[in-house]
Amino acid sequence: MKGRVAMTKDIFWTPAGKWANRIAFHIKDVCEMTGLAKSTIYEYYRNGRLKVLKIGKHYLILRSSLEEFFADAEDEGMII
Repeated sequence: MKGRVAMTKDIFWTPAGKWANRIAFHIKDVCEMTGLAKSTIYEYYRNGRLKVLKIGKHYLILRSSLEEFFADAEDEGMII
């Protein structure tokens, strides 16, 4: 578990602290953090692997959902 916490903290880290205190992220932010395409993020959402909030026209991913997604990915061997 300790490695998981360090891994997700690295994803949220930027020199300017851009995402340090945010509890939710837009899809474009997650794309920037992970280097994944927007279509990949939406695919993970449609497949139920990534929990997404829809508020009006906006899709937001909670920090906790993103941390859970990466923990599950590590358990499944997606992260080496």
